[in-house]
Amino acid sequence: MLEELTAGFPILSCILFLPVAGAVVLWLFDEEDMVRTSALTIALVELALSVFVLLRFVPESAAMQFTERVPWIPALGISYHLAVDGISVLFVGLTAFLTVLVVVYSWDTIRHQVKLYMMCLLALETTTMGVFVSLDLILFFVFWELMLIPSYFLIKLWGGGAERHYAALKFVLYTLLGSVFMLVGIALLDINYHQWALLHHTEQTYSFDLLDLLRVPIPVSQQLVIFWLMFLGFAFKAPVFPFHTWLPDALLEGPIGMAVVLAGLKLGTFGFIRFSIPLLPDASKSETVVMVVVGLGLCAILYGAWMALVQADFRRLLAYSSVSHLGFVVVGLFALNFQGLQGSLLTMINLGFSTAGLFFIAGFLYSRQQTTELSAFVG
Repeated sequence: MLEELTAGFPILSCILFLPVAGAVVLWLFDEEDMVRTSALTIALVELALSVFVLLRFVPESAAMQFTERVPWIPALGISYHLAVDGISVLFVGLTAFLTVLVVVYSWDTIRHQVKLYMMCLLALETTTMGVFVSLDLILFFVFWELMLIPSYFLIKLWGGGAERHYAALKFVLYTLLGSVFMLVGIALLDINYHQWALLHHTEQTYSFDLLDLLRVPIPVSQQLVIFWLMFLGFAFKAPVFPFHTWLPDALLEGPIGMAVVLAGLKLGTFGFIRFSIPLLPDASKSETVVMVVVGLGLCAILYGAWMALVQADFRRLLAYSSVSHLGFVVVGLFALNFQGLQGSLLTMINLGFSTAGLFFIAGFLYSRQQTTELSAFVG
């Protein structure tokens, strides 16, 4: 009976747009407790929907599930295509869970502009969900970029540090720089598809859809160019060493809720798994690519650990430890075997919980001493 009721129901669209719709509803309330209660209710409903998808997911199937596909801009081959697989479904659940925790944590810690804060937080949840469930590259890119808007305001308006304006701007500029490279890579993928479609006289001559692009062979030389363009886009956001310099500033200056999302949800490495490696397999396993990317991962492991050891501030320590942990994820991914992928995924999920917990601890310490300088907690 339940399967009949849910068959054809756009549950991923509900998960995707519920938070931002809830953010609009919050604008109607003026009383802060009502705003907090409503935000928590929306986050809990979002979590319930995500858990439902997780429970109804069939792990034995290799196919994409809960698929929704509607033409968006048919002339350009752009579609509204949502689906989850065994990887993205985990991050959908993790995103919903962490958002609930952030709303609860923010209940007493956010005292000014509560309504706007909760609206930004829910908007950030929608854009993050969009990154995880989008199969069309343009749709993915739209959500990837829209994340910058709530992220910027969360850091700038509710950050606790004196340099929060600088940290917010630095985060946006770094991400935008990476996005320029990514967009060029996406365009080259579409151009390759267009050439293939004309050669084979297919009805659809343009497509940005992952499933369509996977069917089209790409010359190795072109794969290498596209790989490095996509790599830069994801590396700035991950961030992968040496593109990480925005992260310590953002995690130190921004609010705890924003730090949990930035450090707990590995969006950049998810991009490698979802697009770079499947679409560009020959480039991903080329000796040069593996040596460079694994080398950067190893540098991140050592550099992040060394920098974490000498930090005087707990939040900056956590930021550099995140850089080190991400190095392990990158090395595992580009080992290009089942064990490496499995280990990287497990690490990404575990870091979502552990990093969030550590930043919440940092927030609780700050609420007691009004600082996260480690010297203030010497007994």
